[in-house]
Amino acid sequence: MEFTYCNDRIPDETITRKTEKYKPLINNIINRGWKIDPLVVITAGARATTHTPSMKSILTIFKIPMMNIKHTFEEINVIAIQYAMSIILHKRRIENNEPLPTDTQPP
Repeated sequence: MEFTYCNDRIPDETITRKTEKYKPLINNIINRGWKIDPLVVITAGARATTHTPSMKSILTIFKIPMMNIKHTFEEINVIAIQYAMSIILHKRRIENNEPLPTDTQPP
């Protein structure tokens, strides 16, 4: 499973790019006799939103109920938003020559 951030307008292109990136590794593993599950790429956009194609791929591949997938993605969105806010806070403090917080976890 690959989790990646991307432009909100191109989640499908990002999924294709990541799938192509890992294809040689996956083929090598299969050629060595290992059985592996398909690659699932979960994309989140710049606004910390997860994309529908990611939900659909999990539903299709793993047959997990959509309600469970939506709940998990809501949690991913909250975490992504927290980290995005932390990045913005750190960036502004650096730009204003202010000390950075010592806590490394998002608020």
